[in-house]
Amino acid sequence: MGAIVLSTLERYPDWRKRLEQYVQSLRGQPFEYGSLDCCQIAGGSIRAMTGVDLMSEFRYTDRDSAAAVMANGGGLVRIVTRILGSPMRAYMARCGDIVLVDTDALGVLLDHRIVAPSKDGVTTCTSLHGRIAWRVG
Repeated sequence: MGAIVLSTLERYPDWRKRLEQYVQSLRGQPFEYGSLDCCQIAGGSIRAMTGVDLMSEFRYTDRDSAAAVMANGGGLVRIVTRILGSPMRAYMARCGDIVLVDTDALGVLLDHRIVAPSKDGVTTCTSLHGRIAWRVG
């Protein structure tokens, strides 16, 4: 799969409200590979803001199948870069962009906090924990 042309990802006019609603829907849900993990949070955030499902190729149900998807795709950064295009420095990220945090997990920037998975579901961390980011729309 080649990189999706970034201009094809257009955010809905009310993307921020949709993103906030999506993130709120994650609260209280437990971490689970394939339903609430870093790729699902990133993909769900993009789908909430744009209506585009970028995770359709990357379905898995447990840790082993997630590891196989990552290995087959060349690793998390390579997969995300193939889908969203070249990464940028995390400090350049805007609200709604996808961020790789220092725990090697994906999250979404919401205001000045990154929403990312934790063993208990989702958590937030400051944007200072971001390593690289990808623009969404």
